[in-house]
Amino acid sequence: TETGSLKRMQSDRRRVQNETRWESPNKSLPLKIKCYKDSDA
Repeated sequence: TETGSLKRMQSDRRRVQNETRWESPNKSLPLKIKCYKDSDA
């Protein structure tokens, strides 16, 4: 559902912010996830 998808996105955004300590929460979420996965690999 749209609501479930939105909640998943918000959860992912919080997780990425918490684990990577990004200074700007306004950066695009896909870019943040890509950078996080690249650095984690």
